[in-house]
Amino acid sequence: MEKLKIFSLLLIITLAFGIAAPGILSSAQTANSITLIEFSSSGGLFMSPWNPVLGFTDIYSYQLWIHVREWGLYPSPSTGMPVQTTATYQYIGNYTVNQTTGVITPYLTIPSNALVFDPIALQWVPINQAAQNSTYASFVNSQLQSSGGTPPGFYQSLASYIQNDGKAPVEIIFNFEQVPWHDGINFSVADVLAWLAFMWRWSTDTSYITNQTDQYYDETFSSQYGPTIGMFEGVQIINDTSLAIYTTYVDVDPSLIAYTVDPYPGVPYDLLAAMELAVMNSTNLWWESTTTSKGTVSGIDMLINAQQIKAAALALTPSNVYYFNGLSKFGYNYGSDLSQRVNALVNWINTHGVAVVSNGPFYVDSYNAQSNTMVLKSRTFLGLPKIHYIWNNLTVPSLDEIFVESVTTEDAGIQAVKSGTADIFFYSEPINKIGTVPSTVTLIPTTTNYNDLGVNPVNNVYDPSQPGTIPLKDRTLNGTIVPGLVLYNPSSTLGIDLSKYGHPDWVPINLINSTVMESNYFQFNPMALQGVRFALNVLINRNSLVQNVYQGSAVPCFSAIIPGSPAYKALNISTYEQQLGLYGSGDPTTAVAIYNQSIQQANQSLNSYGMSLKYITDSSGTWLYLILPDGTQKKVTIYFEVRGDDPFRKAIGDQITQWIEQYFHIYVQEDYITRQVANKAIYGTDMASFSMGNHPWTMYTEGWVANYDEPIYFARYDVAQMYAPFTYGFQPTPSNSQQWYPWNQTIYQLGQNLAFGIYTPQQANQLLNDIVKLDVMGMQQSWRIFLTQGLQYYMVNGARVVIPYYGVQTGLGSIWALNTAYVVSGTTTSPSTTTTTTPTTTTTPTTTTALSGTSSALLWGIVIVIIIIIVILAYYLTRRKK
Repeated sequence: MEKLKIFSLLLIITLAFGIAAPGILSSAQTANSITLIEFSSSGGLFMSPWNPVLGFTDIYSYQLWIHVREWGLYPSPSTGMPVQTTATYQYIGNYTVNQTTGVITPYLTIPSNALVFDPIALQWVPINQAAQNSTYASFVNSQLQSSGGTPPGFYQSLASYIQNDGKAPVEIIFNFEQVPWHDGINFSVADVLAWLAFMWRWSTDTSYITNQTDQYYDETFSSQYGPTIGMFEGVQIINDTSLAIYTTYVDVDPSLIAYTVDPYPGVPYDLLAAMELAVMNSTNLWWESTTTSKGTVSGIDMLINAQQIKAAALALTPSNVYYFNGLSKFGYNYGSDLSQRVNALVNWINTHGVAVVSNGPFYVDSYNAQSNTMVLKSRTFLGLPKIHYIWNNLTVPSLDEIFVESVTTEDAGIQAVKSGTADIFFYSEPINKIGTVPSTVTLIPTTTNYNDLGVNPVNNVYDPSQPGTIPLKDRTLNGTIVPGLVLYNPSSTLGIDLSKYGHPDWVPINLINSTVMESNYFQFNPMALQGVRFALNVLINRNSLVQNVYQGSAVPCFSAIIPGSPAYKALNISTYEQQLGLYGSGDPTTAVAIYNQSIQQANQSLNSYGMSLKYITDSSGTWLYLILPDGTQKKVTIYFEVRGDDPFRKAIGDQITQWIEQYFHIYVQEDYITRQVANKAIYGTDMASFSMGNHPWTMYTEGWVANYDEPIYFARYDVAQMYAPFTYGFQPTPSNSQQWYPWNQTIYQLGQNLAFGIYTPQQANQLLNDIVKLDVMGMQQSWRIFLTQGLQYYMVNGARVVIPYYGVQTGLGSIWALNTAYVVSGTTTSPSTTTTTTPTTTTTPTTTTALSGTSSALLWGIVIVIIIIIVILAYYLTRRKK
């Protein structure tokens, strides 16, 4: 109580003198609180919406969210293999495998009370009854006989059940510890069932059966969740904390199976229902910021849309919460506590101003979008017990509060930790950027930052009069692609609905007249040619980037399996890189030869349409031009979108621009853009559009941070995400099948197998072989051209904070770091952590920008506060003396 009085006094004085919000956070720290700083050039903390459906796609929001929610199972910080946190599982497998064909024959009989959520009837039903529905069975059987395969979600579940004659290879029995939600409501199987029902509904396109547009089906969600929920052949409710899942998913280790099918929800069912109702009733909200039938919409955000969520929660009734429909027939009364839950949610929103309710070690106490600050507090402040992790018998969290704020320069974050004004810089840096490391600073290593070039290979002009076919994900066009030609914004440019010709983004060349050809929307895209992309891959001198851009704090990187991944050495990836001719030093001679051959082959095809590619010299150099049939010359241009707010990526972009122009003689227009622009223009728009306003994008300097510590087998997801054209949220992907996307059926199928397919313990070698196969194909296609993997470090004020566990690859980007971090009494040296080795360097630190909130005005404000406190204390001392 005494501390509270003193703090209140300080707060009144602080507010009176107008000290900035970050300063308030610092002065408000308790002995067991820490200040965590994120780097954002724009100052914003987050770039994607906070919702558990299609949100948390940027690293900033995700790395905080993982501490707010609970998981049940999570990768070990040391091995990457999934371990139990607050859920236990029992594995039961009974099947045989044909070693020749790989076909699995299951022997576990799925019980009659195993349920599936029927998104058409909108209720839970026994899966055996759903499979006996003649309409469903007829559709599924017809799909099984077609080459396209069964659509994901509910249909896939039925197909698996029918194909397996009511049997499954694996049963996983989950028991969930009752970790209460932050608003005080008890966690139960009802929350799990709600999430399962939601996944089946939103991933299943019911229009196949109803012939009516499904307002709930979302193709992006379906691509991400549909294949996984489609592997469920039924859910058996055991009690309020336990259920059994029958699944077709078989993997090389039981823990991987349990982790993959673990249905642990991120939010309670009442909050999920409220967000869903808000989305469906709104004209401008969806699960992600995108373009839908509503038009341009924003992703619903638990931080900033709290009032809309609150209004929707108050409108919830048992009739519009469908998650438990049909369960009463089986004696279950889930959902009867809806009114109590809504009251708790509304009270939470009224108290905290945000709708973020989960059940992890920390909760969001407050968020201020104007000051870019967030306060996370231990669940114990809510009167809730700490969480006991089964793995290693841990009790979390140890910290009371985490004050989160942002800085707009990296140097500011570095200096804040060095000076002790911040405890953690939540942004990993190379050692040369950090400079001299004080004895009070602990460095936590991470090898998960890596960069690449995202390439836009759009090529949408074809000749339907020529023999051949152009296979796409969901259709086939007759004809032959005219290499390199693109008509951007095709339907609006032509004033024609191209859908009637086969696809709204594919253009028959006979529809393009001379006027359209001469417009800026008609271009030759050199990156549409696989040979040009691969030539660039061969050309780049990654050693130069490592030395000149990173000053040695990086290593060359050539594929989605980065050198820091356990799979890199285990699978001998470097051998395949060398076989493809990819070397750290680059190979300009070979690259130019590959490039010239590709351009010559494209020229031969273009000549038949009266066009040609030709090099023309002017005062600025020699450049590649597209010559139209009437002789018009159009300079071929690569529109290179470079992250100007990241000095490393900016330097990389500048250097690669120079190499392209020097060796390939293609003019490069560099645009320095920010993360906000990239998220919208690169990932959120049609690849065949002028997404940058008055021009398209051709390449983008991508940067990635791995979110988990992976075992060797998880490299399957890395190569699937980066190379296979299906939705993980980033290009290349047909996240919208009505837009243009790169397509390769072999890569697609291999990616599907790796991301969602079955590999038994007996097929462990086959899994590893498939990983390598897709990685090699990805390097060859060069839809993504990988450049460097950083050797970077998170900075921690070791004089105050100890990080006993952290990810072997991710460093602080793992739940183990902040969840197990604790504050120690002031010391002069950094306490040791698990395996950290502090590098030494003689690099002189660069001049830094002051940390937000520590300007000269603030410093004078602090001085004034100190003076006032002294005066007040003197006054009280005087009064006591009298």
